[in-house]
Amino acid sequence: MALIKVPEVKLRIMSLNTQYCAGSKDDEGDFMKKKDKKELDHNKQKIAELIAEINPDIVCMQEVDKCSNRSHFEDQGEDIRRRVARITNQDRYNYEFGSCIDLDQKKMQELLDRYKLGFLVPAIRKYYEDKKYAWIFEKADVELGMLSPGEVKLHFGNAILTRPGLPIKEVKHEFFFRPSAILIMYLNIIRRKDERKSYLRCKIDYFPKVAEKIPLYVINTHFENNDPKKRIEQTNILYEKLHKRSGAHKILCGDFNDKGEGVLEKIISHPNIKCYPGLLDDMKKFATYPTWKAPPDEVFDAILASQFLEIDSYEVLTDDRYKVSDHYAVVADIRINHDLVPRNILKQMLTKSEQKQ
Repeated sequence: MALIKVPEVKLRIMSLNTQYCAGSKDDEGDFMKKKDKKELDHNKQKIAELIAEINPDIVCMQEVDKCSNRSHFEDQGEDIRRRVARITNQDRYNYEFGSCIDLDQKKMQELLDRYKLGFLVPAIRKYYEDKKYAWIFEKADVELGMLSPGEVKLHFGNAILTRPGLPIKEVKHEFFFRPSAILIMYLNIIRRKDERKSYLRCKIDYFPKVAEKIPLYVINTHFENNDPKKRIEQTNILYEKLHKRSGAHKILCGDFNDKGEGVLEKIISHPNIKCYPGLLDDMKKFATYPTWKAPPDEVFDAILASQFLEIDSYEVLTDDRYKVSDHYAVVADIRINHDLVPRNILKQMLTKSEQKQ
């Protein structure tokens, strides 16, 4: 069968849930509380050192804070790429961010003021801090001590970094679900019942002219942790979205929080998606969570690829020196080799990529 000769491109991909740089401890109960700045800086440095050592072409990070009060209003993705550049003495990675959670007490106050309901926020805070009213928050499934003292701002989500030679040409960030009424959404975020998970998609210029005809999209996502029903809904939504842009290459990274519902199995069953052989069969080898348990026993994190990409190697970095979060990082070497694509299919891909998606 006739083949079209197109240059081979090799990319090293890393995926890591950073747990907002809180380190490798289980921070679930202190999710909203302000962190020690020295500890955060130490953990950001460890993540930067990991990236510098592994030297990936593309990094997908989940649970990255951007201007949240718990992380001292710093842009963690920006700080990490700055630290990597300092370590390697190279230009900074390109950087894009898409939020999963937006909770801003000041904006909520302004919204309530508009409707003459501004008294609610300080009233709720007063009740929250008074132990004799603890039963109200127990009924609402809100743990006392969860909120930071003072104004709360929480803005965190997914980030994609690409090395300078791989410019990002197009960015799309989309939530899986439309937001609830603002007050309900805020309450649900505090209750850890509604994080409005999202995905971030970047179009990468991996090779001049070829990438114009056959694009490469890197997709970074993070599925719901606490609600299995929502996690399944997110899986079905993403599955359908993967049908779009069928003439493009795709690399899918994420924390899928698969807890036995077959989330990863469903996505891998997509006709245009493949995984590294044995990913779902060897829990011991590919488990990524939690780092505070030896050995980890959950395959939450994965890197997947579309059908005409080759995953040459795949590794979960479980060495102690790579313990930078509550999740271990995943690294895959992926090859874009159009020699693998028969001429007639390549022509179809070229045609489809030129059509307006």
